Amino acid sequence: EPDLVLLDVQMPGLDGFTTCERLRNLPGARHTPVMMMTGLDDVDSIRRAYESGATDFITKPIPWLILSHRVRYLLRAADNVAELRRSRERLAAAQRLARMGSWQLDLQTGRFHASEEALALYGMPRDDGPIDPAALRPLIHPADLAGLEKAMVACLEGGDSLHHDYRIVLPGGDERVMHSQAQLVHDETGRRVGLEGTVQDVTERRRAEEQILYLAYHDALTGLGNRLLFKQRLGIALAQARRVESGIGVLFLDLDHFKRINDTLGHSVGDLLLQGVADRLVTGVRDSDTVARTPATDSAAAISRLGGDEFTILLSDVNEAQD
Repeated sequence: EPDLVLLDVQMPGLDGFTTCERLRNLPGARHTPVMMMTGLDDVDSIRRAYESGATDFITKPIPWLILSHRVRYLLRAADNVAELRRSRERLAAAQRLARMGSWQLDLQTGRFHASEEALALYGMPRDDGPIDPAALRPLIHPADLAGLEKAMVACLEGGDSLHHDYRIVLPGGDERVMHSQAQLVHDETGRRVGLEGTVQDVTERRRAEEQILYLAYHDALTGLGNRLLFKQRLGIALAQARRVESGIGVLFLDLDHFKRINDTLGHSVGDLLLQGVADRLVTGVRDSDTVARTPATDSAAAISRLGGDEFTILLSDVNEAQD
């Protein structure tokens, strides 16, 4: 793997143009600096040299002092380019790990560029050139499209930074949650010339946050609300009852001799019994007694497990004890 190649154009058997083309196809030689030496000073030869992959050229007779300086320059430039390439590779690797990509929108030309990582997040093929922003529109979840467009308009017209979460539906049907950030780019005169930002797949983080929130308010064994959730819903139910001048009911249910089940049949059987009792209680309440249903527990939200073998049931719109 040479640091630099000095290549003559006129050689027996294989000329320098073809040699340079084949050199570029070798592993590790794609970015190697190649200086071509030619006695041909016509424009066509110079064009062919660059098209074949040459980095620079010098004409014969060779000015050796100038050549030495140009070689030093090429080596220094190659080192800088290599370091830049390594930095881009590290950035790309970091973006892949973070499931993040970047994009830029030119407000003057309307051209939209997206990084390879950003295109991968949207399930789109890699494209080194500009892409049509309209191609991304069908991927946005219909329920989130209006909100995203409103946030974009506020960023473009009001100068506000964009921070917005929305869902996309990939071609295979998989639904992902994306977080976009963007800001306006101004030229030296203060004129708005572009928009640049990032997009990140936060699906797993959102699911983890939802799971943590769910566990904070629900009993892991039965899926019913816990003491914290019951106290919050009781406060809301009391406030609503005062507003409409109606009553509510609170039932406290405790299983007798439950300790005997754990002692004789084991805690696993005791857990099954608690789950069975919870299921029966859920099917025994009215739909109107359910406060703030959640998809995971549905109508079980009206019933809470306080701990151990204790359950509570919150009933709305109850005016008489007999009711």
